[in-house]
Amino acid sequence: MLAFLIFFICIMLIIALTFLLYEQNSQYRILNKKFKTIQKQLQTEMEERSKYTNELSDLKTNLNQNILHDYVTGLPGKKIFVDRLNQALSLSKRHQLIFVIVYLEIDEFKMIDNVFGEQAGELVLKELVLRISSCTRKVDTLSRFDDNLFVLLLPLLAKAEAAVYVVQRLFDVISEPFHVLKHELYISANIGISAYPHDGEDEKILLNNADVALQQAKLQGKNIYQFYRSEMYALSKREVILNSGLRGDSVYQEFVIYYQPVIHAETKQILGMEALLRWQHPDLGLVGPFEFLLLAENNGTIIPIGEWVLRSACQQFQQWKQMNFHLGHVSVNVSMRQLENPHFTFKVSQILQEINLSPSELVLDISENLLIPRLSLIEKTLHMLKHLGVRIAIDDFGAGNLSLKNLRKFSIDYLKIDGSLIQDMTINKESEAIVKMIIALASSLQISTIAEGVETVKQKELLQANGCFFMQGFLFSVPRVATDFSVEMLDKICKSI
Repeated sequence: MLAFLIFFICIMLIIALTFLLYEQNSQYRILNKKFKTIQKQLQTEMEERSKYTNELSDLKTNLNQNILHDYVTGLPGKKIFVDRLNQALSLSKRHQLIFVIVYLEIDEFKMIDNVFGEQAGELVLKELVLRISSCTRKVDTLSRFDDNLFVLLLPLLAKAEAAVYVVQRLFDVISEPFHVLKHELYISANIGISAYPHDGEDEKILLNNADVALQQAKLQGKNIYQFYRSEMYALSKREVILNSGLRGDSVYQEFVIYYQPVIHAETKQILGMEALLRWQHPDLGLVGPFEFLLLAENNGTIIPIGEWVLRSACQQFQQWKQMNFHLGHVSVNVSMRQLENPHFTFKVSQILQEINLSPSELVLDISENLLIPRLSLIEKTLHMLKHLGVRIAIDDFGAGNLSLKNLRKFSIDYLKIDGSLIQDMTINKESEAIVKMIIALASSLQISTIAEGVETVKQKELLQANGCFFMQGFLFSVPRVATDFSVEMLDKICKSI
C-alpha cells in the first residue's frame, strides 16, 4: 500500500513537472514570437529612419541648390548674382571700367499661371530665359530674383549707353509669341538700368537705383526702359502718394470725368461722347490718367475705379438723353484687368439695366497696345460683350500690330486712329499712307474709323477726302466737364464742323 502511494505521488509529480515544463515552453514560444515581432518592427523602423535620413539629406542638398540656383530656370540665384556683382565692383574700381545692372520685369506671368496652369507658366519662363540668354555675352550674368523679375549684370562696357543695344534686342525677343500647350501667348516687359560708377559705387545702391528706374519705366506703359536719374527719387515719392491716395475712399470725390464729343464731319452732328477720367488731387493738383491708371492697374484698384467710371458715364449719358441731347453713344476706356475679370460682362449688363441704357449706346474702348499681348486671355470676354450688344472700339489703332485675323474674329465696331498719326499725316507722307491704309482696311471689313486728335482744318479735309468722317479733337472741342455742355454749346460745336 505504501509502495502504491509512493508510486502515485511520483506519477503526480512527473505529471506536474511535465505540465510545468509545457507551460514554460509555451510561454517561451510566445515570448520568442513577441521578441521576433518586436525585432522585425525595430528593423523596419531602422530602415525607415535610414530612408528619412537620406531624404532629409537630399532635401538639404536641394534646398542649398535652390538658394544658389532658381529651381525652374536653373539661373543663378541672388546670392551668386551679388557675389559676381561685388567681383565686378572690385574689377571696375581697379581698372576704371563701367558696368550696368538691368532690372527686367515681365508682365502676365501670374495671369498665365492662373488661366493656363503652372506648367504653361514654367514653359514660358524656360523659353524666355533662352531668348534673353541669346542677347547676352558669356561674361554677363542673368539671375531670377522673383517670380517675374530678372536681373542682368553687364560688365566690361566702354560706356553705359552700350546697354541700350542689349535692351532693344531684349524687347525684340520678348515681343515674339510664345507657343505653349497649343496656345499663342504674348508677354510684355519694362526695364530699369543703373550704371557704375555714375549711379553708385555700392552694391545695394546700384540695385536699388535700377529698381527705381524700373518703377519709373512702368509708369510710362509697356515695353519701356529707363536709365536711373537722381530726380527719380522725387518721382518715387510722388508715386507713393498717388498709390496711397488710390486706396482711400475719398478718391472718388476727387475724381473728375471730362467728356469730348465725337463728331460726324459730313452730317455735322455729334456721334457720341468719350468719357475721360482725371484726378483732382488735393496736394498734387490735376493728375492725368497716364500717370495714375497704371498705378491702379498694378495695385488692383483699377477694377472698382473702372466700374465707378462706367457707371458715372452711363448715368451722365442717361441725363443728357432726358435733356434731349441728341447723342448716339458714350464711350468708356476699359483696362485689361477689367476685361480679365470673369464677372466684367455681368457687371456691364447690371449697370446698363440699372440705368436703363441700351447696350448699343455703350462703346468700350480698348487700347491696341494693351490688347495685343493679352488677346488670347480675354477672347471669351470680348465675345460675351458682343453677344450682350455692347460695341467695341480699338483705341490708338496704328500704334500696335493687331492682325487682320483678329479684327475679323471679334467683330470690332470702331477703329480709333492713333492721334500721333493724325497729327503727322499733313507733314509726313509715311503717316499719311498709314492713315489711308487703315481707313481702306476698315472700310473693307465694314468697320467705322474715328480719327483722334484732329487739330487743324487741313487734317480734317484730308481725312474726309480719304473716307474717314468720324473725328474728335481740339478742332471741334476740348474735353469738358459734363456741366459745361448745354444744348447751345452742342449747337455751337455742330456749326463749327
